[in-house]
Amino acid sequence: MAHQRGLTWIVAIVAIVPVLECLSFGSDNKTIGNYFDFTRFWGIHYGDPKLRRSYDYVIVGAGPAGSVLARRLSDDPKVTVLLLEAGKGELPIFTDVPLAAPNLQATDYNFAYESEVQSIGCQGLWDRKCSWPHGKGVGGSSIINYMIHTRGNRRDYDGWARAGNPGWSWDEILPYHIRSERANIRDFEDNGFHGQNGPLSVEDCPFR
Repeated sequence: MAHQRGLTWIVAIVAIVPVLECLSFGSDNKTIGNYFDFTRFWGIHYGDPKLRRSYDYVIVGAGPAGSVLARRLSDDPKVTVLLLEAGKGELPIFTDVPLAAPNLQATDYNFAYESEVQSIGCQGLWDRKCSWPHGKGVGGSSIINYMIHTRGNRRDYDGWARAGNPGWSWDEILPYHIRSERANIRDFEDNGFHGQNGPLSVEDCPFR
């Protein structure tokens, strides 16, 4: 009976917390999660470190890129690294489940940006504005985008380089993508575009 009661509590928490997180007040996209921090009870708590007066490196954003960068810089014990994140820690029981992404997009894990008024697109939406989700929390947009990993379009990188940003072309950035990955991808692992020894886990969906 005790085991059954424990299982009932777990199921209740799984069902109730996303609902509470999604309950919205007014038009400012704020939810109960803005006022009550569920991560203190069921999330990953990263402690309360004492801040230094200065740091060698300050990284803004604890998404996959910022977290990997902080991890690699921290390999040098001689330097100090501060990783800043506007959001909160993950709730693994929800944020590690890809099918929970639609619910999480309605919580404060999402900055909930909107596009400018569109003259051609977004015709069926309020004010002709499209939703522009952007992750807010440790893990960044990987929390709310079904854990889909993408590097971006090589033409964007090449465009940045042509715009006067040396070192940002696709060919120059690709080695860093490879170094960051710990890939376990069927059919593509040996094509020269993926790494196996980095800190960022990239893998297939186990169901096809």
